[in-house]
Amino acid sequence: MSASAATFLRSLQTSSGTPSAILPSRGMPVETNENMPRRRVLIADDNYDAAVSLAMLLTQSWNDVRLAHDGETAIAMARQFRPHVAILDIGMPGLTGYQVARHIRAESWGHRTVLIALTGWGQPSDQRLAFESGFDHHLTKPAEPSEIERLITLAAFE
Repeated sequence: MSASAATFLRSLQTSSGTPSAILPSRGMPVETNENMPRRRVLIADDNYDAAVSLAMLLTQSWNDVRLAHDGETAIAMARQFRPHVAILDIGMPGLTGYQVARHIRAESWGHRTVLIALTGWGQPSDQRLAFESGFDHHLTKPAEPSEIERLITLAAFE
């Protein structure tokens, strides 16, 4: 079987670190160059289906994705995983996305993480609070997948 016809499998990890699903890539062939840098992306959203759908999309672009479904887990995961990009919902149980952003920014490595708010809260006051909390970008749901991919691609990482 040729590489372009092969189905590549990815394993998403949940907050426990165990694989939650083995997902086949669809559409365009996935680049499998081992020398290609992989972006570490943390997705934190209490909407399980939305988080998993976004993770499926981002793993097809050769990102290393971790999922969290509440603010406290997102902070713990970020400390361990040290993501290049964190995509955070604002209205999560426990700690909000605003609080998670502030915690990440307070870490010695946190200034290098690109923070993207992906939320249903899209009023100007919500956007202002997002930027004041340390977010680099604010997207209102439903966001275009191509815009999310563009922001991740532009993220500077080591």
